[in-house]
Amino acid sequence: MPIDEIKEAEAALRASEKEKRIILDSVRENITFQDTSLRILWANRAAAESIAMKPDDIVGRHCYELWHQRTLPCPGCPVAMAMTTQQPQSADMTTPDGRAWFVSGYPLLDEAGEVVGAVETTLDITERRRSRDLLRMIQYSIDRSGDLIFWLEEDGRFIYVNDAACSLLGFCRDELVGMRVPDISPELSPAAWEEAWRNITQQKSGIIRTVHRTRTGDEIPVEIRGTMVMIGDRPVVCAIARDLRERIQAEEAVRTSEEMFRMIAQRSSDMIYTCYHEGGITYISPAVERILGYTPDELIGKKCRDYLLESSRDAWQRCYDAVARGETIEGEMIEFRRKDGSAAVIEVSESPIVLHGKVVGVQTVGRDITERIKAKKALEESERRFRTLVESAEDAVVIIDRAGRVTYLNPYVGRLLGRDRASLHGRSFEGLIPAEVVEQAKDLCKKVFDSENKASIAFFDPRINRWADVTVVPLHREGGRVTTLCAIARDMTEQKQLGQAVLRANEKLQLLSSITRHDILNQITALLAYVTLLKDEVPQSPEIQRYIDLIEQLTHRIEGQIQFTRDYEDMGVKQPVWQNVQQTVEQAGGSLSLGPVDLSIETGTLEVFADPMLEKVFFNLISNSIQHGEKVTAIRVSARGRDGGAVILVEDDGRGVPDGMKEEIFRKGVGKHKGYGLFLAKEILSITGISIHECGREGEGARFAIVVPAGIARTRAQNP
Repeated sequence: MPIDEIKEAEAALRASEKEKRIILDSVRENITFQDTSLRILWANRAAAESIAMKPDDIVGRHCYELWHQRTLPCPGCPVAMAMTTQQPQSADMTTPDGRAWFVSGYPLLDEAGEVVGAVETTLDITERRRSRDLLRMIQYSIDRSGDLIFWLEEDGRFIYVNDAACSLLGFCRDELVGMRVPDISPELSPAAWEEAWRNITQQKSGIIRTVHRTRTGDEIPVEIRGTMVMIGDRPVVCAIARDLRERIQAEEAVRTSEEMFRMIAQRSSDMIYTCYHEGGITYISPAVERILGYTPDELIGKKCRDYLLESSRDAWQRCYDAVARGETIEGEMIEFRRKDGSAAVIEVSESPIVLHGKVVGVQTVGRDITERIKAKKALEESERRFRTLVESAEDAVVIIDRAGRVTYLNPYVGRLLGRDRASLHGRSFEGLIPAEVVEQAKDLCKKVFDSENKASIAFFDPRINRWADVTVVPLHREGGRVTTLCAIARDMTEQKQLGQAVLRANEKLQLLSSITRHDILNQITALLAYVTLLKDEVPQSPEIQRYIDLIEQLTHRIEGQIQFTRDYEDMGVKQPVWQNVQQTVEQAGGSLSLGPVDLSIETGTLEVFADPMLEKVFFNLISNSIQHGEKVTAIRVSARGRDGGAVILVEDDGRGVPDGMKEEIFRKGVGKHKGYGLFLAKEILSITGISIHECGREGEGARFAIVVPAGIARTRAQNP
């Protein structure tokens, strides 16, 4: 070939190469020509600039070295695969710098069909992938949204619905797309939708409350927020519908709760009020009028602080500040000023009112404890006085628990026993009494714990040579049972000594009385003998005989009275004792000749604390019925309990006692014979506080009621 042609061909080739480079350098894709080892033989400007280099600088280097910072080809490289398969290959790849690429490899073959290299084209799709991923996330969010999302055209036709819409309405997406608004919202007719569309497009957004009808015909209340969006030059509406059923239920629950709160507050005896930080009282219950004297209307809008006593304002402010920090206050005592100027002590419990996570006010429940405080102070004063009384008492006072431990003892106990009071506290009460009566005392305490009735015990303490009379009473109760007892011991030594002295004096008086009575009876016997002789010696003059008879009658009466004093000389001399009523009546009846009279006794196990001459009382009553009842065939003695004591009835079926004689028969000297029987019976009973009166009806029989007061009557089951 001529040189000119060669030069011309070379110039044309250079021009072609230049033109090719200009074209390839203007392309946005990375383009490289690589040999079979993936070494770059040529690269366009975009390829070099993608890694901040020049084309000539990357020639001779491997692509995986430059873009992927690797020493070996990338797994799944589409260029390598293209040369292997001799077919174009493509793949998405990511470089270490986080960029995403769409890589394509195209094999280059020589005339013999052998692979001599490949062309790699790479497009940076990082932003496209981000947009795609973002679109996927948005789509996922829309489809997983709990709200119903619709895209609508102007004619109300749905062009897109999310999964929630399909699930709630019961239609598949293909069914809903193409439906119109009135198909699922019966309240939105075509005309109503047209107006709604117009409002939304004019205002760019709008809210509608309506119902959606499901496939099964159920109607669900919804709130729809519609927003107009321009898609190109076409306006569409994005409608987000929220199922209102839970909200309606919640609102109803709130209304119900508020109604219940108001109802409770209106009826509560406590003062309930609310106030907010920026204002005064917003609500206060009617109880305020009873507690403070103000009507609710008088306090609405007023500052709570203005109705406090000055002494309570700091405490109130501390509580208010604590609640403002979200704390709850329980049982704080605040003094309010009543309308009449007096003070009311209110126990307040306060809690914060929270709105959107922020404390905006305080809700308070106030209980009037003014009277409780007064009662507490009175109780404390009473306890102080009681303690002073007990501490200064000359009786021993001991409190013991169920375990028998001493929980309190007054100073007199220590003085009496000559021991330090502190050393006895907390110890068993057994150390306070002589060993001989410990078991008896333990049984007595158990009886009081179990029966909750008081009981007594008397004993001699040889350690201090003193007599003690101890009364044990229940003191504290807890959980339905007695937990502590109070034992009060009185020193009875002087009384015992005095009683013994009286007893000795009585014995001497009895001896003197017996001697005197014996001498008088001897004189009376002699006098009666002289009267008999006188009758024989004096003339039989009626007048003289009458005087002699009177002397004889008076002498016999004196004799009877003297003999009566012998029968009752022991009255009041001996100590009273517990006596079984039935046995006592039986002994009295056995001493009499009852004849045809039936004596029935219905007193059970009743016992009374009386003078040992109690038998004489029943003897006299039964004897009187037989002697004076005239037609008595039956005498009944019965008993019944009354006011902790008892009433013993002695009744007969005779002629009874005249109304005018019911009190007279108990006077001394009244009666057909000696006139001392019922008088002395009454005196015998009165020794221990027992009384007797006649309460029968004349003509229906006599009825004597013996009233035994509490404490001196018991049944056998109560015996210690």
